[in-house]
Amino acid sequence: MIICSSMAVEIDQSGRVEDLSTGTAVAFSNKQQGSLFISAGAKRKLISYLRRNSLIPVSDLPAVIFGILLYMLISDYKIDNLRIDEEYTGKNLIIEETIEKLFIGHAPARILTIRFMRIGKKSRAHILAWQVHRSKGRGKEVKKVSETDILKLI
Repeated sequence: MIICSSMAVEIDQSGRVEDLSTGTAVAFSNKQQGSLFISAGAKRKLISYLRRNSLIPVSDLPAVIFGILLYMLISDYKIDNLRIDEEYTGKNLIIEETIEKLFIGHAPARILTIRFMRIGKKSRAHILAWQVHRSKGRGKEVKKVSETDILKLI
């Protein structure tokens, strides 16, 4: 993976985490771009496991998983300014805390500026997330994520 200089990016998702009938794609874009994909089957296994074996409230699971996916998406890049599409109204603090805790525990220290905003359908991040979702994560540049990958971070 290419590690670029410090930058700001827009981030969007296609196929919400809690929609277990379809996969979820998360993408960022600016001068660089990146994307990841988790299948519907992997999400079903993950959420089923977490409902039985986790102290995370069921209502917070989608936001926590989204935060983990964001961490997994950007952790290999020197990104310091995130503009995240407002996906989970009222859960922004949970998402932000999840990302920050993962960077503290698993990566070199990094100061992040995180803003939640409406990204819009013309954003390159939105277009990339939609394309990855539509192709079900096929493509050599799409990072595939399994339920095991996420459980390792919880």
